[in-house]
Amino acid sequence: MEIKTKIQDYNLNATRNVPYDTRSVLIIGTAADGPVNTPVRINDLKDAREIFGSPNDGTLVKAIYEVFYSTNGVRPDVRAVRIGGGAYATLQIDEKSTGTGKEAPTSGMYALKLEALVPGEIYNNVTIKTAIVNNRLSIVIYNPKTGVESVYTYSPNPDTSADVHSAVELADAINNDSNLNTIIRATVPNLEAYYEIDLTQGMTSLVDAYDTSEGIVTITLSGLPYTNGVIDNTRDPYDGRSKKAPATALDKIRTLSRVYELAIANQLIDGEGASSFQVLGPVIALDTTVNPILPLDADLTDATHKQYSEFRQIIRRKYVGVVSDADTFSGTMEMDLYLPPNVSETGSNDWLGDYVSGVNMPDWYKSHVDYVYDNSKDLVIVYVKRGDTFQPINDLLGIDDRTSIYSLSWDYNERKLTITFESFVKNHLEDGDEIYIDIDTVVGVLTKVDSIGAVKNADDFTKYFVAGNTIYFGDPLPSPITITYSYKREYEVGSDVELADPKSGKLRFINTFMQPGFYNVDPYKDTTYTELICHGITLRVVESTGLSDYLEAESHPYADSGSRVASTAALMRGGYADRDRPPVTRKPPEIPDAQDCYYVTHTTSVLKFPMWLGLEYTYEPEEMDLTSAMSLSGGSNGTNLSTETMYRELQKTFESLVNFPADIVTLTGAYFDDYVKVFNEYTGVEEYKNAGIHKLFAEYLYNLSQNVSETIGVMALRPLTGNLTAKSINEYYERLVEVKYSDPTRPANVMAATGDYKTKHLVVTAFEPIVNYPVSTVPYSTTGEAIYTGILMSLKPNETPINQRLKVQGMRYLFTNEQLTKLAEKRYTVVKFLPNFGFRIAADPTLAPYGSDYSMLSTLMEVFEVSNGIRNLAQRYLGSKNTEAVRTSLQQQIDKYLANVVNAGVVSRAYAVVRTDSNKVILGELDIDLTIVPAFEIRTITINIKVTAG
Repeated sequence: MEIKTKIQDYNLNATRNVPYDTRSVLIIGTAADGPVNTPVRINDLKDAREIFGSPNDGTLVKAIYEVFYSTNGVRPDVRAVRIGGGAYATLQIDEKSTGTGKEAPTSGMYALKLEALVPGEIYNNVTIKTAIVNNRLSIVIYNPKTGVESVYTYSPNPDTSADVHSAVELADAINNDSNLNTIIRATVPNLEAYYEIDLTQGMTSLVDAYDTSEGIVTITLSGLPYTNGVIDNTRDPYDGRSKKAPATALDKIRTLSRVYELAIANQLIDGEGASSFQVLGPVIALDTTVNPILPLDADLTDATHKQYSEFRQIIRRKYVGVVSDADTFSGTMEMDLYLPPNVSETGSNDWLGDYVSGVNMPDWYKSHVDYVYDNSKDLVIVYVKRGDTFQPINDLLGIDDRTSIYSLSWDYNERKLTITFESFVKNHLEDGDEIYIDIDTVVGVLTKVDSIGAVKNADDFTKYFVAGNTIYFGDPLPSPITITYSYKREYEVGSDVELADPKSGKLRFINTFMQPGFYNVDPYKDTTYTELICHGITLRVVESTGLSDYLEAESHPYADSGSRVASTAALMRGGYADRDRPPVTRKPPEIPDAQDCYYVTHTTSVLKFPMWLGLEYTYEPEEMDLTSAMSLSGGSNGTNLSTETMYRELQKTFESLVNFPADIVTLTGAYFDDYVKVFNEYTGVEEYKNAGIHKLFAEYLYNLSQNVSETIGVMALRPLTGNLTAKSINEYYERLVEVKYSDPTRPANVMAATGDYKTKHLVVTAFEPIVNYPVSTVPYSTTGEAIYTGILMSLKPNETPINQRLKVQGMRYLFTNEQLTKLAEKRYTVVKFLPNFGFRIAADPTLAPYGSDYSMLSTLMEVFEVSNGIRNLAQRYLGSKNTEAVRTSLQQQIDKYLANVVNAGVVSRAYAVVRTDSNKVILGELDIDLTIVPAFEIRTITINIKVTAG
């Protein structure tokens, strides 16, 4: 069940939760020490000093003294909250790295951080140093609050007996030391490393790092050289982050969070007529400035190509036609051939030549694709099938240059390829010969679209979309193609790979089916090349790695690393060769007769699949640099805050206290009439305006009344400055009561604009007592909010603040009786002096609107007292059914309570009616209509308390 109170106050109607609690005080102010925005119970003044520092630093401890000394014989129930705004003292101890390579100095990194738990200048005196204590090298840390040093024996050698050996162990020791863990916190930075190692850059030769003797791959990071291109030249991660691979990151691994592999794949998609295919893994982007490849989804340096990817059409032994009668053969054959739309949009057959030979390939293609040259031609081979034998027509005719045998043309509209043979060719053909053709195109462009729906409407196989492991084309493929893309696979830490030795950074790939090297495929292949040596001159015979390697690629899960150009070498048999015009087949040409020529064949290993191992982990820093004594620094008390800073800090304070119940909240050091300078955008000059701290305070009090408890807030005016004279006091009085909008700093202006349903909880004091409390060795003056709080918290339920005596020695200034009456009308809480009776509270106004039932604090306190009492009674019935018997019992309990309240003089009269109806019975609701006549006023106030289920 839930209990709410509705107070009928003319037009001020509000429904709120009203938890019951004993009368308590929450004091908010600045201090030199202690936790920030955390309520702390203060049992005595010693607690205040030990927790929050000297009463002469800030306003909080001084206010606690004033509350304690101004109470009327009761034990104060006080909690204190320190406002933020101070700075935390800190110290960062650097890594001790002065060498080269893995011992190279690091920039912007540290080994250990010490930070004070709370703001304050005192923590700038915490020191740390090394010293010889009892003949042992030790780390010594001084606590300025206790005056005690903590000593830990120290050795950076982990095999030597000592309290601490590293920054991590020192942090643990500090955080578990009762002398230090109440003032500072020690942390070791969560140093991160993330980078990618090129697995193909001689990794297997690094015997200190790479090992397969266990039958699985193990990689020891500390065995990797930081120089020579292994670590210092590692790649940025594929996800776009800049790599973090500092010199000290290769050992003392703390947490291994991620291991993955990347590869460049050249995959043959042999799926003519289909429009979607599975690729080897999730397609990702790679930095093409490092790897001259155009992978799918690559983010290229050239923004105009970032949506492009590369492909090649692979047409193999495609049937063209049959020579029925060689004698009557016309010399022309046609076949269907679908090439990308951009090949012949101009209608020029030169486009076909470009597409199958690369003569006019754009420069940006050439810069991203290996081994493509301007004069690379003849990616077309025409075969003659005679019986069961296929023979290139060049070999059949003994002519190397295909342009001397046939020409090609292509009709874009008809999508027909025409082969026109020279007239003499038919003399070499026989009846029944079948003509087949191979075509390897140069690199083409695949263009990415935004969705599967868009690619389905593209009507063009060069448009693609990748979703997961599937690539979708905009039109069924007209022929097999090879595509180049990059993909990755993840290793699951713990089941696929483990951190076997954190100290050395040893990784063991424990899943035998997932070893570095991408599904156990050797990234290298053997490639042969032939050199022709004639008369002492060596010429390289450039061979095809495309057409002649097709069968190998066809049977392999990975295509060969791209179709390379292929052509005949017309002049090879003459004893020399054009290095950029590779032959059609691997068969070396015949050595001319009577020539001193011979061939030498070489085999070399070349990279087939570029691969990288991606790592992400945290690691410990290196040895701490403790060569000299150091102190924390930067701590400040936050006791002299600007008004702007005070406002911001109070926002944080009130937010942290939003659910903390209190009967009275006293705000010190922030005033009702604080003001700030602001820039007027209309006039272009700076001007003063009220800081609005009282509005912030009232909003906080209102939120408490809605959700936690009915609470009274007490704050003061700014203390009067300058020399006090009768004239200055009178001028001050005028500023309090006379509104002048030409002077925005006048308290009267602020008071005239204040007064709504949120401000009735707020009280503003306008007096400055002189007291002789232990805060100072001599009497001092103070603002009145804390002393007034001491009086309020001491009052009995049937007492009013009016005429209560203040335990003070004097007042810094006094107003006349006429002025006091006017100030009370303006809703200031003021003090009068009565001969023989001392200083007394003259009036107890609240900042409720004029005419409100709650313009007097005593009335408001009576309402709170009675409402909370009934709430306490209603709580006993929570969980009971809403029956007539329960309601009658509750009515009887309330009647008894109200009779006691009236007899005690808390109120003059009071009665309540418990009621409900059939609908509310179903909903588990009932109302308590409370009517009271306050003890100090002749008026009737009606309060509705609503009790609901849930």
